[in-house]
Amino acid sequence: MHIYSTDGGRSFKKYAHNPVLLNPGINDFRDPKVFWHEESQKWVMSLATHNSITFYGSENLKDWDKLSVFQYYEGSPYGVWECPDLISLEHNGEKKWVLIVSTNGAPNGGTGTQYFVGDFDGETFVPDDAPYPLWLDYGKDNYAGVTWNNTPNGRKIFIGWMSNWQYAGQTPTENFRGANTLPRELTLKPHEDGHLLLTSKVVEELRGIAGESNELLSGKVSENTTDVSIESENAYELNIEINNLTGNKALLKLKNEQGEEVEITYDKENKSLTFDRTNAGESSFSANFRARYIHLRKGLHLKLLLIKVLSKYL
Repeated sequence: MHIYSTDGGRSFKKYAHNPVLLNPGINDFRDPKVFWHEESQKWVMSLATHNSITFYGSENLKDWDKLSVFQYYEGSPYGVWECPDLISLEHNGEKKWVLIVSTNGAPNGGTGTQYFVGDFDGETFVPDDAPYPLWLDYGKDNYAGVTWNNTPNGRKIFIGWMSNWQYAGQTPTENFRGANTLPRELTLKPHEDGHLLLTSKVVEELRGIAGESNELLSGKVSENTTDVSIESENAYELNIEINNLTGNKALLKLKNEQGEEVEITYDKENKSLTFDRTNAGESSFSANFRARYIHLRKGLHLKLLLIKVLSKYL
């Protein structure tokens, strides 16, 4: 369905001749994301078409021509593709294109966000050689995310759905179903093997709503347990930077008076970071929620950003 605004987005009207693009008989024909492609002087639509992405072009947003189909894998190893987003990013003065798509088969089970880095000529997307699948992150709950168009300074700001189809329908909530992730800025960085990786970082604007900061602990911490109490009636941000890790012990435990806890552990031998929420509270609704999740990481320098938002603010 096509809707439009003539007052800067304050109100919208339905186009009288909907639909502007008929489904030719493809299952899961949905999730259009449209942007203006300056080089070819036309609008380009990325559309989820079962286990592929189909690109359409238009000069007036009403009449659409099929441009090409991108299908990387044979068969459907990652199930239905959803929420495509084709964006351009600069790297070393060169424009590269990134196709973001949400799929099944994520590293920690269920649904997650894949991406492909390559080139787009206004009709066809061609991915670079890389060890696909590449994942936006290894978190359990980041799906169906897309970016905003026309952001200041060309920044690409991404926000996702903070859930997973393994348990989204069983999560015991009232009045809402899931939540959004924090906004992230996307950039490209080279991997040591030569291909480009898509990185994401929580937007700096988040600091604009922060209040006073306090240093809870600094300097060298022994291998023995060090307890620090945090008392806050408000939402808070916890920044932790750790260097020169030794051993394979728990780095951090967050717990409350009810005995619920989240544990973060670094395995030096296997170079992996584990996020354990098996004792984090109510999880009887799904065994897939109550689990330990592993994130591979090569470096020994960790910066953790943990955001605590009290439930009364949701």
